[in-house]
Amino acid sequence: MANKMNTKELMDSIVVAMIMVMMVVISALIVSTITSSSTIFSDKTLSGSVANESGYINATGYTLGLSTLDDFAATNLVVLNATDNTTIGSGNYTLTNSVLTNATATTWDSALISYDYTYTDGSTTSGLNVTKVRDDFGTFVTSLIAFLAVIGTIVGVVWLVLYVRKLFDKKTGLQGISA
Repeated sequence: MANKMNTKELMDSIVVAMIMVMMVVISALIVSTITSSSTIFSDKTLSGSVANESGYINATGYTLGLSTLDDFAATNLVVLNATDNTTIGSGNYTLTNSVLTNATATTWDSALISYDYTYTDGSTTSGLNVTKVRDDFGTFVTSLIAFLAVIGTIVGVVWLVLYVRKLFDKKTGLQGISA
């Protein structure tokens, strides 16, 4: 009698352990799928323009005010001498990595800088990539089905081994049948 109880308790423990393993793996699959999908929110390219930003043009260089934005790029630069509002020709300065430096011996301590710019913003929900979400969900479901098939096979083998073992039991198995 005690042997039967131990077997039942053992089977119950195995079932609980299998369920726990399945829950952990399913949770890991969900978390992994969500966190590894860094492209779910596609970067959205935004743009704007700045008029008459106060700066200077010298050898040390002036960093444009919005240069800290992600993937910042300035175009259509127009630079004015702030003292007399005359245009400083583009041959007199260079723009490299959002830093404006002089390209000639002349420096301007006070300049007004106007430019158009673009940058990316990945935190906006308007950039939701629905195709990527669909594909990732499909991959998750496929992986989950494959995992459950493996778990089902393992449970089936365990059940079969326990069932066959009962067939060879001396009291209740095939050997206990009398003719």
